[in-house]
Amino acid sequence: MVSLLLERGASPDPVDDKGDTPLLRDLSLGKMKAARVLIKNGAKLDPVNQYGLTPLLRAVLSSDVAAVSLLIEEGAVVDLCAEFS
Repeated sequence: MVSLLLERGASPDPVDDKGDTPLLRDLSLGKMKAARVLIKNGAKLDPVNQYGLTPLLRAVLSSDVAAVSLLIEEGAVVDLCAEFS
């Protein structure tokens, strides 16, 4: 489904009301194939949501080794910080 939407011109980076992108959501749900498709089609690796989380930081906090590895291999910034209140 992701591939079809992207082929038809959908943006890989729409943002929801919390600042989450499809990449962040798909990785959070363990949808690695969809995440790879998004990255291949130019999804931004380091968008920050309203909670100060990037896809990489969220993957680290979730102990998702596969997502962390994918994001680092694809060039995600590893030294971004988030402020938690």
